[in-house]
Amino acid sequence: MELNLFINYDGDIDDIAEALSDICSFDPMQEKTDNADDVKYIFFAFDIRFAFHKNNIIENNGVIELSDYNYQLQMTKMHVAEKHKTYTETFNQIARFLTEKLAYDLGARTMLVENLSKVVFSAVPAVART
Repeated sequence: MELNLFINYDGDIDDIAEALSDICSFDPMQEKTDNADDVKYIFFAFDIRFAFHKNNIIENNGVIELSDYNYQLQMTKMHVAEKHKTYTETFNQIARFLTEKLAYDLGARTMLVENLSKVVFSAVPAVART
């Protein structure tokens, strides 16, 4: 199972890396890609592989407006997490927490999508009250 967290954020990808590092207490590692403009970060936590990069999906799939988001965080269950069906609830809770937390911390719109076909959850940045 894979969940994708799409992020509409005006800042730099390094800001997202720093926010994730603060939230998860892990430092994402930069991974080299063939395209120098496509910076990709990865890290592993909670038996989940996290990979984030600029959103390369430029077309909408007819169901979800994916092109409105310029960054994507892919979350994939690994080893033990993949084998135990009961871990799915925990996996979903972690993904939903990151969706809300990144929206708040970055002041970004976020959307959590399952298998690129179903919106699971979305969040907008909190508006300061006066």
